[in-house]
Amino acid sequence: MTQHVHFVVFGELSQDPGIMQGVIDFVQKTQPSWHLKLRLLGIKGQDYPLTIPKGDAAMGILAGPKVVQTFKRLRCPKVIIQVKGSNRLPGMVVSDEAIPKRVAQHFEERGYRSKVFFEIGDNPESARFGTIFQQHSRNVHWFRHGARLEACSTWNLKDQILDLADLLKRLDGPVGLYCTDLEHAGRALQAVDTAGLKVPFHVGVAVSDPRTDLCSLMRPSLTQVKRPSYQIGWEAARLMDDILCGRTDPKSSIPMPEPSIMIRTSSSVWVSNSGLLDRLQQLLSEEWSLNRQPETVAKRLGTTRRTLDRHCRQCFGMTFSSQLERMRVERTISGLLNRKDSLVTLALDMGYSSQSHMTAALKKAVGKTPGQIRSDKNLQTV
Repeated sequence: MTQHVHFVVFGELSQDPGIMQGVIDFVQKTQPSWHLKLRLLGIKGQDYPLTIPKGDAAMGILAGPKVVQTFKRLRCPKVIIQVKGSNRLPGMVVSDEAIPKRVAQHFEERGYRSKVFFEIGDNPESARFGTIFQQHSRNVHWFRHGARLEACSTWNLKDQILDLADLLKRLDGPVGLYCTDLEHAGRALQAVDTAGLKVPFHVGVAVSDPRTDLCSLMRPSLTQVKRPSYQIGWEAARLMDDILCGRTDPKSSIPMPEPSIMIRTSSSVWVSNSGLLDRLQQLLSEEWSLNRQPETVAKRLGTTRRTLDRHCRQCFGMTFSSQLERMRVERTISGLLNRKDSLVTLALDMGYSSQSHMTAALKKAVGKTPGQIRSDKNLQTV
């Protein structure tokens, strides 16, 4: 028998396609008898004449008390995926407060001495996130989008970037900078560049914009905080199935786990406005085992070692040889954590002359031997 399930979308979570994908995959793999009907609600502030035929069920991605109440009045089996809300409502409660907490935890774990919260004007949700972030971190500085508007009739984008750059230079580094929106994260990266600082070595920029696909386009410059979107969709559909089959109370509500975080720690990929470095990145990704003498690489790229070093200093603050060695150390650490090869095999693959050569390089760079790195469960790589 076909079960019609109306999937109603409204609010912030509707920007996250991972939730819908989780629902679709659950239906395809476990409940092919379901017939999903996507329904979009109107603009915020309008009435919501939402009716569900008898015998059908409803799932909703909802935000805002008015639309939640509209959905709650439906007399049918229902599951509400809500960004904010009470556990008294049936469905999934996605705690957005876990996001700024996770960013604060990340910055503390990584040893950032100063933190900056980039507030979005007079947006109350942004301010709320900033308050939570400040409660779970130390030495937090607020950079308010409209802070100068009180004393100045205009504050253009250039002024904003210059002011943020000045703040970053004055703070005790390294600095963790948190933005709740992708556009402000872009401005933050411009400010870091204007200040002559580098990501992630001087400043770590974290963003929690729900548009995860767009955030991914700005990787690896940004540390991205992500809701477990796919899991939210899958578990919401599973809860709907349990309610329809009578395995659980129709008023059941289950919270979701903490958000995940994609940390910007690797230098093997970089963002640059230099065509020469873009070609260098492609060359190294395709032929990591090539002769990496600076003169040889420069010749392959049609330039000189001096020009190559100049571009590397502008982007990384170091010469090509130093940047290459840092990349090799990071590749080696990744290999130790993710490969089961012997140390000798790994050392030769990474371009070291011997296992002892690799051990000495790692001890100098991170203060640990290969064995210590392999046994360290707290190490995270991208």
